[in-house]
Amino acid sequence: MKSILLIIVVVALAACGSNPNKVAAVKVGDELYKPDNSAAMALDNDTKEKIVCERRIVTGSHRKQKVCTTVGQKERDREAAQQTIESNATLIQLRLAEEKGG
Repeated sequence: MKSILLIIVVVALAACGSNPNKVAAVKVGDELYKPDNSAAMALDNDTKEKIVCERRIVTGSHRKQKVCTTVGQKERDREAAQQTIESNATLIQLRLAEEKGG
């Protein structure tokens, strides 16, 4: 019983200690912003990639969240959203064509 408890404690401590993101917050003026994974990695690695901080409305909430991300990640997110919109539009067009034809 003691060995099982010891194993659980060791595993829990190891999981807590393996946080790859050392940066917990970015201070902009008097406000603290939470960096996303790409921003935290850029800050940890001291890269010269530009970081943008903004307030976003989170889905399912009326409160704005302060988030920092890299310009590159923001562009990748925008492109992924655009591809999703385009693929959904294509599916809608195919379904409308099937309804008219059949």
